[in-house]
Amino acid sequence: MDEGTEVFRPTEAELLSDGCFKLLPIEGYDPDDENWEFPPGSIVRAIERKLDGEKALIAVRVDYDGDKNELSV
Repeated sequence: MDEGTEVFRPTEAELLSDGCFKLLPIEGYDPDDENWEFPPGSIVRAIERKLDGEKALIAVRVDYDGDKNELSV
C-alpha cells in the first residue's frame, strides 16, 4: 500500500483447516517501512491470478465473494 501503483509482496502463509491462510512475516519485514493491506498474522482467503504469465495466489478478504466485493490485494 502507499506505493502509488498496485504492488504485490511475496510472503509465506500457513494453510488453515478451513481453507483460509494465516500470513507469515518474511525475513526483514519492517512494519515501519512497508504498509501491507494484510500484515503478517492476518487471516485471508486466496484467489489464483496470473502475474507475469505465472500463476500466483493473491490474498483477499475473508468475506471476498468473488463478485460483489472489490478485489483486495
